[in-house]
Amino acid sequence: MRYQPFNFRFILLLLIVCLSLFFCVVVVLSLIVFVLHILRGDRNDDPLVWFIILAFFPTFFLIWLKESGRWDIDRFINRFLRNLAFPAEIRDIVSFLEQQGLILYRQKGPNHKCLGVHMEYGNGNIKVRIVLERPFWLIAVADDVLRPDSWYDVALLRDFALSKGPDVLPLSAQVKIFKLIWRPLLEAFSSSKKQSTLTQLDQLNMERMKRVIPTWSNAVMDLAAFLSEAGLVRRRYEAPNGVFSDRLMQYTDAVMGVRITASSLPTVWRVAIADASHPENWYDIALIRCLIEGTNDKRMPSLRRFEFVKENWGQIRQLFCDSCRETTHARLKLLLAEKRDYE
Repeated sequence: MRYQPFNFRFILLLLIVCLSLFFCVVVVLSLIVFVLHILRGDRNDDPLVWFIILAFFPTFFLIWLKESGRWDIDRFINRFLRNLAFPAEIRDIVSFLEQQGLILYRQKGPNHKCLGVHMEYGNGNIKVRIVLERPFWLIAVADDVLRPDSWYDVALLRDFALSKGPDVLPLSAQVKIFKLIWRPLLEAFSSSKKQSTLTQLDQLNMERMKRVIPTWSNAVMDLAAFLSEAGLVRRRYEAPNGVFSDRLMQYTDAVMGVRITASSLPTVWRVAIADASHPENWYDIALIRCLIEGTNDKRMPSLRRFEFVKENWGQIRQLFCDSCRETTHARLKLLLAEKRDYE
């Protein structure tokens, strides 16, 4: 999902809040000065005293308006914040949705407690969500019947209704495209077509995630480059569906093999080592670390696994040399048995 940066009108709001706090401080200090004037019996016509008196009258008048219920100051502040937070494009799209007969389902913010925005409009068949997560705006659509929690942003809807384009859309482009494809969307989300529409949108979303999320992380590619430079050859490579499938990359030479595996989303990375003379026995790199560092801690963060291989490459190869491999296997099998007993 890509968003339009916010237009920084909130800086004006911040300035107003600071000025309001400054005014409160001035009023409190002025009250202290006024009391001191009274206690000293100073009756000269000090202009500061008259300023204090004049300042307190409107202040107490506003407090009286709020407490008496004649003026809903919270509603006034919230309305002011909405006008401040909504750029012209958002006011335009809200007006468009209301003209199309959509009803405001819910709205959160902006108010004096929350400057974010979350609005949902719907007509019982299709929902439209407008979200501000500073500093980005996003307009998205969902089916209100079959999958009310599956949202599709305007860039994805454009790929579906018109033609494929950039995944990054500024707010002005989101509004323009949304109004352009609104009628086709109503047709696509009709009762007879919505299931097919959702299937196509899911497929487009998967294709986009494949483009955005790399099959292999940078750490994996760095380790693969290191293994190639060390003389190992890539023998296996499996990634049938990118990040949506289990993945495997394997490098070997005459001494040992290194296997990198990853689960589908959410990804869990693993590195395993095998002796070339026993290619069926793969040992997690955490067990190899136990041998090298003499520790019993078999836990190891994913990213640390890749770095450990590169930092201790010489020692790892030494474990599987002709004179050490049998001892290494015996010790690793013992550690593996201890791990299974612990689990």
